[in-house]
Amino acid sequence: MLTAGQVTFSSPSGYVLLCALIAAGFSLLLYRFKKETEFSTQIRWILTLLRFLSVFLILLLLLEPSWYKTYSKIQKPTILLIQDNSQSLLAQKDSAYLKGLYISEMKKVLQNPSLQEKAYFETHLFDKTLHLNKPIDSLNFKGTQTHLSDAAQEIYNLYQDHYLAGVILATDGIYTQGHNPTTLFTKLNVPFFNLVLGDTTRKKDIRIKNVQHNRTAYINTEIPIQIEYESISYPDQKTELNILHQGKIIYTQALSFSTVIEQNSVMALLKPEQEGVQTYDIVIKGLEGEASYKNNQWRIYIKVEKNKQKILLLSGSPSPDVMAIHRAIANTGNTDLQIISRIRSTEFTENINTIVFADYDALIIHNFPNQNTDISIINTINQAVDKVKVPIFYLVGTNTNLDLLNNFNNIGIRKIRSRPTFSECHFEVAEEYLTHSTFTFDAHQFKDLFKNAPPLQCADAEIAAKPNSKVLGKKVIQNLILDVPLFVLQDEMNYRNAVLIGDNYWKVRMTNYIQNKNFAIFDTWIQNILQWLMANKDKRKLIVNTNQRLYENTDAVIFKGEMYDESYNGVENGEIKVNLVNQKKEMQTYFLKPQGKGIYQLNIGSLPEGEYSFTAEGRDKNKKLGTDGGKFTVTKVQAEFQNVVANFDLLNQIALRTEGKVYLQNEINRLKEDLLKDNRIKPRSIKIEENRPFRVFWWYMVGIILLLATEWVIRKYYGRT
Repeated sequence: MLTAGQVTFSSPSGYVLLCALIAAGFSLLLYRFKKETEFSTQIRWILTLLRFLSVFLILLLLLEPSWYKTYSKIQKPTILLIQDNSQSLLAQKDSAYLKGLYISEMKKVLQNPSLQEKAYFETHLFDKTLHLNKPIDSLNFKGTQTHLSDAAQEIYNLYQDHYLAGVILATDGIYTQGHNPTTLFTKLNVPFFNLVLGDTTRKKDIRIKNVQHNRTAYINTEIPIQIEYESISYPDQKTELNILHQGKIIYTQALSFSTVIEQNSVMALLKPEQEGVQTYDIVIKGLEGEASYKNNQWRIYIKVEKNKQKILLLSGSPSPDVMAIHRAIANTGNTDLQIISRIRSTEFTENINTIVFADYDALIIHNFPNQNTDISIINTINQAVDKVKVPIFYLVGTNTNLDLLNNFNNIGIRKIRSRPTFSECHFEVAEEYLTHSTFTFDAHQFKDLFKNAPPLQCADAEIAAKPNSKVLGKKVIQNLILDVPLFVLQDEMNYRNAVLIGDNYWKVRMTNYIQNKNFAIFDTWIQNILQWLMANKDKRKLIVNTNQRLYENTDAVIFKGEMYDESYNGVENGEIKVNLVNQKKEMQTYFLKPQGKGIYQLNIGSLPEGEYSFTAEGRDKNKKLGTDGGKFTVTKVQAEFQNVVANFDLLNQIALRTEGKVYLQNEINRLKEDLLKDNRIKPRSIKIEENRPFRVFWWYMVGIILLLATEWVIRKYYGRT
């Protein structure tokens, strides 16, 4: 409904009169003040009027006239259905109802004519991720993880500015990833009508709640495995817990339960004797009457290696960045990290002159050298690098003396000009890095991490990468990407080094935890840089690897390849064929996609649980360049079946805090009736303002053309040329 409309100008309205005077003067001069014998007085007045109107309308465009109007519009609200699609929903006796009758009953709610008059419905499914705008018919309960807080965050990002009237959250409330979503959901400021799917009654059961262990271990070295378990309604009964390896029991622990609900844990020590990925099955013997026996077992995979790697971290000044790097490396479990830090002047926590740098697999040099550094220490490190090619990871901070840093023989950057000032900057990853062999994690999450992290502190000195280095991260100041390196890798003559410039990377690690409740992205980034540094230079013409050796069956398997010609130049458009074989000896063939500069890659998605091997063959112009191969393991995500009791308390808390309601799965009709009666679900009248310039109106331009055309026709008709 139109409520108001008017013509507006970008210039003062007095200029309209000026345009009219100019148009009138021009028209009168042409047809009235100049004697015209060809036309009668009446025709000349008509031509004068036509010319006046056309010129006036053209001049009026210079004032940028617009038609401004306001009108009201009736807007219906939106109701969201956020539907759980995880496997845990089927781990109950009413699973047949969920797969059949439940879907048809929910469709009746969504398609109810009276409800559709009140609101629009949008349906989204979630499991490990949120699947937008999926019909309820696409529900298949195949999700292997439940990340409810991630779904809540994405819903908030999408709908925080929309007109929502409510949310139907249909789930069992069990989440296996992320954290409690209550706060995120309440930020939407709309009522939640929570439908509890599953049985909220605690049944007789024994289950393994969680298993904590290192993913990496070493031959003949004890590793701890902590097993958390729970028993319900088995007081004064006993059973036993076994750990099996290759079908043999290698650990047994008697369990006894004294109360109706009992939670406890067992710490087992294992000593692997074989190298490679080892499988261990943890099993609690079932008791009669259990609700489910699936959650009595848990399988873990541990990568067993021969020896630990030795790394020395030499720090020129105390910094929380040192602890962030230490934590990132310590999480691998396969590294002995020694830290030597400067205390004052030339004094360190250990006698640096007695350190044998050649004994280490890699050096990390942080904020070193500084102003008081003895050049002899740098010479000692240079000798170690020359002798055994020790790779170095340089962390160049605001306390690093750039003049002394140039004394290192092998470093991927050079100082052009020093400046004593510092500034805040951000980190922009280069697209080339996303296909580099050190990059094995989610590109979106990595970019998002640095985008949301507090700024780094960087020296304003002019620093450039050496010609044989790769710049994989650049400095950003005030959203302007500068041609200044922050992250550089160099691989020259079997000498490898990495350079990371700036301070406050510990804040990036903390941002990782705030976003994901873990440090995985940051820690994997640092670990992969060190892994690349310590990898021996490979002279093969074809190198094909997977981005991991150990996957869960929800992870994407990514093949990465490198192919070189006789001169070890990257082959741009060759062919890398990979034959992948599973445990049943079934084979699938894949072809890696060229990424440029001899790099190839292919994401084949997730695979079923099992052991896999692959062979690869590289060709260029039908010429065979080499072969390669490898193995990897896919493990099964088990968390969905470890808890089969719906979390009524969580869904009730969300409903209470949003002034909503909670319904059991057999109360869908009551949910429909409450939605129909709820006065909060109603259309609203909104005011819309619209301002459209005359130049976009087709009829305005057509009017000018018609006026000029009419004048021309009259002139021609009455004989004037």
